Amino acid sequence: MVKPDYSEFDAKLLNLIMLGKNRMMLLDQDRSLIEAARPFCRPGQPEFRVIDSRLQAMRKDGKIKHNGREWTLTT
Repeated sequence: MVKPDYSEFDAKLLNLIMLGKNRMMLLDQDRSLIEAARPFCRPGQPEFRVIDSRLQAMRKDGKIKHNGREWTLTT
């Protein structure tokens, strides 16, 4: 099984955070991000699950952090 390439999606997500869409509610309302998340969704899975999983993956990689209120870039 080949893992999906999230590099473009992650770049879009990081750019939105940098532009001030740094809360899940704001990210979840961004239509372009929702559209970009659709190809990664399993059948019946909502797009916000993909967004959340990528946020958590980038947090674990040390690219972003959450201060209890919003996401911020670490680099």
